[in-house]
Amino acid sequence: MKKLKTHINSWMPVFLWMGIIYLLSATPNLGINYKWGFFLRKLAHIIEYFILVILLWRALKITFSWDKIKTYLWSGTLSLFFAVSDELHQHYVATRCPSVTDVLIDTTGIMLALIIIHTLFKTKEN
Repeated sequence: MKKLKTHINSWMPVFLWMGIIYLLSATPNLGINYKWGFFLRKLAHIIEYFILVILLWRALKITFSWDKIKTYLWSGTLSLFFAVSDELHQHYVATRCPSVTDVLIDTTGIMLALIIIHTLFKTKEN
């Protein structure tokens, strides 16, 4: 029972965050049309996927006894797959369209999170 509770507590934030990203993607117009709107939307992509990687990395680390590399690879890969599926989802939302550029921007957030996680754990080991 304790293991189940640990798994739920590990994965619930991941699925909640994915739900938030999905809902934001499903919104036809986020209403950001002012001067800084483009920059803020792209920054939001980086932040969304930065947070997703951290949540996935945490859940994978708690759930599985993988080495660091495997945990990094899976958290990054799953985040990238979600980014691609999110852009495909936007194809079906009015006023939205899929963008390879957005996936590349999402990848920036993914890579930043993985670098920071790696750096933090590298300094912890020393």
